Amino acid sequence: PADGFASLICGGHDGDSASPEAERSRAAQWAVEDRGAGQSRSSGGGDADDDGLVREALATFVRTLVRGLCLEVVLDDGSVLLPQAFLNYDLTHLTLHMNEAQRSIPLQDVDSVATPSELRARNLDLAIHPHIDERCCTLIIGGREFITIRLDNERHREYFAACLTLLVSRSANAKREGATAAPC
Repeated sequence: PADGFASLICGGHDGDSASPEAERSRAAQWAVEDRGAGQSRSSGGGDADDDGLVREALATFVRTLVRGLCLEVVLDDGSVLLPQAFLNYDLTHLTLHMNEAQRSIPLQDVDSVATPSELRARNLDLAIHPHIDERCCTLIIGGREFITIRLDNERHREYFAACLTLLVSRSANAKREGATAAPC
């Protein structure tokens, strides 16, 4: 069970290009195994319990996004698009599908996942400011591209932003490790 988590979170995928159904099946199997591991935890250790809660929250987030999730994307003029969002099994790309179009966002290219208050603190002059609220989070890509997602409530936004930030951090670490391991 712990190996299943490490394998999925640390990119322990064998590189084959599995079908979306196989990827969803693997993610679901991993989540069931991980849930079993969480139930066998002792209730005495605070840090172990916290780690288990984070693991379970991230497992649920990953499982949901691998299967696909309809999100609200807020445009600069306040209008809303409703694309399906998918996370690939390797946890390296977030893909937005809308009708016949799709946009794949490498997580290693995401600088941060910012809340509205964080956007204001950065003094970013964005046309979207009047149209966002505390239910929104903004993916900042390459420092100059912004994708704002609106969730159902502030708690869902906190969950989405925290889990996506963990995956972005994982991708950034993998990118740095790959850069330092590359021959000169």
